[in-house]
Amino acid sequence: MNRQSDLELVGRAVDLWRDDPRGDSARGALRQALSVAHERLAGPDYEYMDHMHSLDRADIPTADLADVSTWCTWVVRGERFSDGHIDANIRDGLVAELMARLLDVIEVETEG
Repeated sequence: MNRQSDLELVGRAVDLWRDDPRGDSARGALRQALSVAHERLAGPDYEYMDHMHSLDRADIPTADLADVSTWCTWVVRGERFSDGHIDANIRDGLVAELMARLLDVIEVETEG
């Protein structure tokens, strides 16, 4: 996939979540979007444990790309230690918030 396709996938996932936050299709789409964001769009943060201490969920609306990368890495890596970590963060809306912010950050970077 190319970057534009990845962004469209993330955008569709956010739209599905906004239409039906509890729907199975939204949750599946957000899981896929998180993977794409973590692997290709924001990229993994290999020092996420050092960076997480300074992040707060309330700051997501103003997060930069590095912060989104840290959050995505925390969600993805957390699954290794706690089965259901990704799904729990999808259900409570964190992943959707991160994906929406990622789209905003990339849009601003592209315009700038």
